[in-house]
Amino acid sequence: MTRTSTTVYTTLTGFIIAETDKAVLFETHEISGQPVADPKREWFPLSQLSKIVRASKQAEPGSREAMDWVLAAEWLCIKKGLVEE
Repeated sequence: MTRTSTTVYTTLTGFIIAETDKAVLFETHEISGQPVADPKREWFPLSQLSKIVRASKQAEPGSREAMDWVLAAEWLCIKKGLVEE
């Protein structure tokens, strides 16, 4: 029997604060394009991120391009209280 799993990902926009070989500390300012009232810092295992995009060094400070973004597994975002089920 073959088991297939489809992981759903959520886009988090903000800042990478710290990194290790296995995880990223990410400060979330937007979730799926919607601003967050109170930015939250959470560790995300690299195994639960499908994509990491770092801000452009040429971006205008304060612009959206000056922020990093990640695609994080939705189940983990729910567990961390970033999104509702």
